[in-house]
Amino acid sequence: MDDLTFIIVFAAIFLLILIGFGFLALLLKPLDGIQKSLGSSAGLGKGGERTLQTILGPYIDANLVEEKLKMPDNPRSDVEFAYNIGKTKGSIFYVPIDNKRGGQPRKNIEDVSQKYVGKNQKDGGAFTTPFGLLAVNQEDYSKYTTSWKEFARERNVIVVRHEEILPFLEFLQWYHDMFVPLNNHSSVVNLTRRWEAHHSSSAEIADEIEKSVKKFKTHVLNRPEYLSATLPESSLDEEE
Repeated sequence: MDDLTFIIVFAAIFLLILIGFGFLALLLKPLDGIQKSLGSSAGLGKGGERTLQTILGPYIDANLVEEKLKMPDNPRSDVEFAYNIGKTKGSIFYVPIDNKRGGQPRKNIEDVSQKYVGKNQKDGGAFTTPFGLLAVNQEDYSKYTTSWKEFARERNVIVVRHEEILPFLEFLQWYHDMFVPLNNHSSVVNLTRRWEAHHSSSAEIADEIEKSVKKFKTHVLNRPEYLSATLPESSLDEEE
């Protein structure tokens, strides 16, 4: 093989290698974009937003929760979800609910406070409540320590876990209808503190009940001959 032929063959092989790498890069580019999107705060937010959307699904279907509700003072600003707590009074009065996944507590809290809380309609009527809900998953909730929750309350924001959002909305609705309309932030702050204390104590009681039931099941399975000793005498008498 002369030098010219060798150079031509080598160049052809090198060109094929370059084409192969180029084709591989094109195949991997979409995956890289997905990875970057998921790794970014926006991508993380979208993932959490879908989770919250699933939880709020029945309320969305029943037109109790609006998606992408535009703010009257800035049409380019919309909150991910908004619960119309004023429906029972025949009016529009939204509780803004913004999902946050990842990010810093301070930035997340200030974002909800500045963009969605206490907005009025063009005619001056109230549009959103004087407080907003910052919804987070269980993992991110641990970042919001007591001091951050107080920081949030000072800025009219309440931090709520995803799994608590529905019972909390129902609790707010009940309080709004039966006692005081939720147009005063201080009353909501006090209400939230009582709710958190109640939810915490209820969770502890439920956990104790679950442990007791598990122990009872284990007892029944391992020592069925002693089952009668664990049942009330009255029920045994009735069976006889």
